[in-house]
Amino acid sequence: MVEGILVVTTKTLTFLDKCHVARVISYLAVSGCTVGLLLDFGERSLGYRRILPPQDILEHRVNRQWLFVPNSSKQR
Repeated sequence: MVEGILVVTTKTLTFLDKCHVARVISYLAVSGCTVGLLLDFGERSLGYRRILPPQDILEHRVNRQWLFVPNSSKQR
């Protein structure tokens, strides 16, 4: 995430599939960012897609239980 506005996802694949775009849309829904950038370094030339959130972004908001952010201040 860049400055709370942009979600950047990098891949090294031979092609970008719809599931990769859907994942970025999910990231936009959870984070509230306004634009996503999907970069693919798997080909000779850089592949990229700029992804804007859909109008019905509330339908893409998912249960946030899958999103785990560890608390780095706790010591083990």
